[in-house]
Amino acid sequence: MSKYLDIATTSSVVAAQDNYGSAEHWARIAARSGATEMPGRQRLGPAEAA
Repeated sequence: MSKYLDIATTSSVVAAQDNYGSAEHWARIAARSGATEMPGRQRLGPAEAA
């Protein structure tokens, strides 16, 4: 289940960075999802699941 959440969160993070480029906005998404990892590490989620 967490892998699917990681994929959704990562997609949201990428979308936020593309549309806003705001670290503050990314932090809000991370806090909402309860993520504590760095973005670079979190992006490994979809690759592992695929």
